[in-house]
Amino acid sequence: MALNELETFIAEIEESEGIEAPKVDLNPDLELTNVLSQTPEEALRIVSLRSFQCRVLSGLVATRDRVAKALRVEPSSIPQALEDAQRNPGKLDIIPCEESNAGFLEIRVDDPDLKELLPLGRFYPKDGGPYCTAFVIAARSPIHGMNLSFHRMMHLEKNRFAVRVVKRHLHRIMNETQGETQIAAFCGVHPAVLLAAAISASPDLDELAAASALMGGELSVVEIKPGILVPAHSQVVMTGRFTGELVEEGPFVDLTGTYDNIRKQPVLEIESLWMRSRALYHTILPGGPEHKILMGLPREPSILQAARAVSPGVRQVSLTSGGCSWLHAIISSNGLAPGQGINVGLAALGAHASLKKVTIVDDDIDIYSAEDVEWAEATRVQPHRDITVIKGARGSTLDPSRDTQTETTSKWIVDATKPAGGSSHFDRAEMQKKEN
Repeated sequence: MALNELETFIAEIEESEGIEAPKVDLNPDLELTNVLSQTPEEALRIVSLRSFQCRVLSGLVATRDRVAKALRVEPSSIPQALEDAQRNPGKLDIIPCEESNAGFLEIRVDDPDLKELLPLGRFYPKDGGPYCTAFVIAARSPIHGMNLSFHRMMHLEKNRFAVRVVKRHLHRIMNETQGETQIAAFCGVHPAVLLAAAISASPDLDELAAASALMGGELSVVEIKPGILVPAHSQVVMTGRFTGELVEEGPFVDLTGTYDNIRKQPVLEIESLWMRSRALYHTILPGGPEHKILMGLPREPSILQAARAVSPGVRQVSLTSGGCSWLHAIISSNGLAPGQGINVGLAALGAHASLKKVTIVDDDIDIYSAEDVEWAEATRVQPHRDITVIKGARGSTLDPSRDTQTETTSKWIVDATKPAGGSSHFDRAEMQKKEN
């Protein structure tokens, strides 16, 4: 069988970086976390488990460089590539399930006992239950069409999950379909599909078509349920429905490495499971680098667009790993007018409401280098002049330091750019270039 899109990409990574491939006999409950954290944090790993037919894939998009390789762009061009894919979506080759030869159709189990088939387990001792962390849910809105979105899924029993659903597109679809929403959930797909699913955009965006654009223009998909599409190269696919019940979900370790709240969340009942015979079951270590990349990086295009609307001199944006890829952003610019740094910072805070800190630097600063950014703050910032604090703003529920009664926080903008018309003392010294 020819390699599919995911397997081709993994082969490229194996050739250029290598793959960590421990073969261990372990209980996926807690023990798998030790394996994933003991190997290099950002490594791509394929873990063979003696008790399961499928293998665990982790670290697929754990670095910005790996994402860039998947999209065939430079790391600094990723936000622009994501924005372009939304504006110019690609084509879908839609194949009815009964006519498809997709690899995931190899094994089918109806009314599955999921813990017997998938390596479900807790990642941390206080987890509310065993979790799936890398499944993308595909649902269809009767108004806006297909939607893809990431959701953590806590296993309850046999074929039932409690699914964390925030008040965005899937929540709207559940309201439109009166609570008993039909869905498919898939994992083990090319990074372009993962990034498209993580985009927060208009409900009219077809994330599969955006993924197609990121992959070069055409993506083969299977109509697994009437009107519901999944990538043909998926490794594992589940179909089911939300029952309308609510149960407690959590605790769960989120981006900050701290436990999220316990909430009442909807129950998903799985009707059928399909998978390849040696499926790559993608799992994302909660709070790890892959989790941060998939949460933060797709938010960068909207921040970049908003900041550029204020100043065309804005060059790049990065949600920093140290800021949990969610709470802190660095923006580079060229030639801001006096006071424009504050405007750029305010635009960024408006584009991504969870942001807590925005630092604006000149384009001689590498925004991906924490040392470079700190150097700019050390040499170009006077706190009384260049730091703006905004009190009582709505913040992220992931921020442990927020006021939990009002869900508000203080936010700050740091203008670490050289003053307009400022002294040459702010310039970095450069070595004389050797002439040929």
